[in-house]
Amino acid sequence: MRKNVIFFGHNSKKLCNFAFGGLQNNLRTLTYKQYTNISLIITMTINDYNFAGKKAIVRVDFNVPLKDGKITDDTRIKGALPTLKLILEKGGSLIIMSHMGKPKGKVKPELSLGQIVDAVSAALGTPVKFVNDCQKADAEAAALQPGEVLLLENLRYYPEEEGKPVGVEKGTPEYDEAKKAMKASQKEFAKKLASYADCWVMDAFGT
Repeated sequence: MRKNVIFFGHNSKKLCNFAFGGLQNNLRTLTYKQYTNISLIITMTINDYNFAGKKAIVRVDFNVPLKDGKITDDTRIKGALPTLKLILEKGGSLIIMSHMGKPKGKVKPELSLGQIVDAVSAALGTPVKFVNDCQKADAEAAALQPGEVLLLENLRYYPEEEGKPVGVEKGTPEYDEAKKAMKASQKEFAKKLASYADCWVMDAFGT
């Protein structure tokens, strides 16, 4: 039986405060509804689990300020280190996901998380691999070995991360229909991310 586990990271206080970007409501769906690839979901603190040989997908807040492609304040990266290092020390592998800025569902190179790979690698003291599409990381996630780290591209390159229809005027019938469609596509978006790992760790927005 496959188990997906949701953890409280060092930066997180309680489940209702966890924000998977705009997918907070969909995270609750993941928590209480069984998908085809999820047999059982358990919640516990990060210190309660044996990460050895497990892949952990971790939601962090790496929305750091940049100037000319260089980080000007790495406080948010440093804030996530206790959680990330603990998982690695316990023999797990990391799949890190975050947003950057507000691309509103569009690919904008100036908001790519690829710009911070070297900084995250230096902070963790280990090489960080990068995949340029958070919804197309199946092969990279499957190949991860214990102690290895993968950073996914900006979650908000997909409008599903915030749950706001793009290119439709609010208050119109078209917007209402787009909103309904968005809820369905959000579930698929979250299911894909969930499929990469054995457990979730929510450590975002604590700084």
